[in-house]
Amino acid sequence: MADTYGTMQVTGSSDASYKISNEVVAYTAGGAAQALAEVKNAAAACSAATITRIQGSNRVSFHTAPLNVSGLPAGSVAVTLHVVLQSAGKTITEDGVAIYMVRGNILSGVYAYTAPGLPMAKISELAIHSAKRSAEKLGGLTLAA
Repeated sequence: MADTYGTMQVTGSSDASYKISNEVVAYTAGGAAQALAEVKNAAAACSAATITRIQGSNRVSFHTAPLNVSGLPAGSVAVTLHVVLQSAGKTITEDGVAIYMVRGNILSGVYAYTAPGLPMAKISELAIHSAKRSAEKLGGLTLAA
């Protein structure tokens, strides 16, 4: 795992129908590219099969699927997420989108999760808009056509 030297995360939503956050991490030289490669590998593993982790009495399962998005910087990784957490006799299911991109030694990750009843198309739209704004704010990222 690459060394980091700074992290900033901003979260928010306009109402209770979704959660969205943008995490920006500064890495030591070459670290952001390494982190993005790790994300690509994890996304590939989770799209091939559901991955389940158990820690104590908590059980969490992840499944991803590639999300084709135009207009993001070259090399970006975008996936849909399906997460199921089982803890203390309760099951919580969340669906969402994650988009990762790199500029130099900076990795930006945008995460958006739906609440019941909000279509995935809407949360995808919100995540993509946020990711494009993050790319603009990082400056110097060339957005694909």
